[in-house]
Amino acid sequence: MAKHFLFVAAVAAVALANVGSANVASAQIPAYPPAGYSPLLFDPTDTKYVFRLNGTPWICRGDTFCKPLKIEGVADRDLPQATIEPLGFAGPRYFLSYRQANVAKGTEIALSCIEERCSRLDSTVGDATGLGTYTVKQGNRAVTRTAILRRLEAKNGRAQLLWCTETDCSELPLTRDSENYLSYMGSGRADGRSLAWLRNRSGAVLSCAQPEEGTSDQIVCEKSKIVLSDFPATTPVAAAAPAPPPAPPPAASPPASDAERAALAASIDRAISSGDFLTAGRQLADATRRYPGHAAWPPLQQKLAKAHADYEARRLIAEARRFAQAGDFTHAEAMLAEAEKQDPGFAEIAQARTEIAALRTERGQRYRERLQYYTGIDQALAAGRLWEAERLLAEYTHRFGQDDEYRARANRLAQMRAGGDQQARINEARAHIQAARQAWQQGNYAEVDRQLAAADRAAPGFPEVTQARADLNRRPGLTITIPGLQLPGSNQPPPAPRN
Repeated sequence: MAKHFLFVAAVAAVALANVGSANVASAQIPAYPPAGYSPLLFDPTDTKYVFRLNGTPWICRGDTFCKPLKIEGVADRDLPQATIEPLGFAGPRYFLSYRQANVAKGTEIALSCIEERCSRLDSTVGDATGLGTYTVKQGNRAVTRTAILRRLEAKNGRAQLLWCTETDCSELPLTRDSENYLSYMGSGRADGRSLAWLRNRSGAVLSCAQPEEGTSDQIVCEKSKIVLSDFPATTPVAAAAPAPPPAPPPAASPPASDAERAALAASIDRAISSGDFLTAGRQLADATRRYPGHAAWPPLQQKLAKAHADYEARRLIAEARRFAQAGDFTHAEAMLAEAEKQDPGFAEIAQARTEIAALRTERGQRYRERLQYYTGIDQALAAGRLWEAERLLAEYTHRFGQDDEYRARANRLAQMRAGGDQQARINEARAHIQAARQAWQQGNYAEVDRQLAAADRAAPGFPEVTQARADLNRRPGLTITIPGLQLPGSNQPPPAPRN
């Protein structure tokens, strides 16, 4: 009813502004849909509907009042002149592309929106295309994801394939791990799956889909059997035009200037500083091939190797601290030992070992008396940390035996474990663990971290999550083709910082 009222009011306003008094009678009959209306996006799962009316974007939610969209950094008066296209939705979030002369110098940007508020997805600009919205099963519920193909303005159209959830967007391995130039061709159903087709510069056609329809939390692109000829030339050559005279033999290339080498070295240094190790590695390989023997390359090779080793060591130290906070000091020490292999002598490892030893001593001193154990067990049970409660009960019976207080708390733990809610949490955690192991096999380590964090939230302290975290932190090595350089650690670049 509210939406109908809004449409009628909007139509009446448009009619009054455009007709004279002689046409009042005809203006009282509203057109449906109203003039100036165009749809943008409809999400039946979350019941949101985005459209434009006379150029202004609106959102309607169920039977509530509709509201005009507000885009951060954009004046309301500029919205009707902008080009706005839908990119998809994921849970409560939805995504739009926006282009207007007063924003980002007229280049296209991607927007992330919640309710009527939209802001830039990130600082990157470039043409964006939605590849479709996908369903992913998580435990007993289904969630939505969106795939977006973006052609980066700052990198001459290099492609970026994004997988967007209700909280963030991550770049998929197809474009994150190699340089690709892709264009969108279309989407549809084939072989019982939703597919999006992309074309690369060589003419090969890629088909992109979930490995398991409705289950996998990513899409994977594979080369199809289709190969297309290149695009036609933009300026056709006249048939009657005489053949051009033969070109003179190419002159010898002038020697590279110091300025060119300095610019290349600066670009490599920026890539290392920003944590983009694969780009830095590719640039270094190209630099050593084009300008062999230049004095700037060996120091940059050493800096790249050191930066990557530091990154991997810090990641493992963070995991060690996570294990220590959960009371799992065995796995914490294993993570520190792995960090030492990655980056021998790294000062932060010794600092973390000291902090974890202090935490272990503090934990030992905290549980010296019966009352302290009672308090710790009760707090763990109240917070749903059943496995922490189980560890404390085991320590208690080792020191004090199985008295009435022990049996009362052990019975309470057994009752909580037998409850249907706890079993659902365990099943959800196992589903996330399985998804993490699949992501590890595909080399998508950012997705591994995300799935394990979700498993932690579903069942805090679940031993299978702890074991999976320890297993999946053993990542295969990375080799970048640079003479004399092999980087340890992950074969992926570091995941993008999370908001």
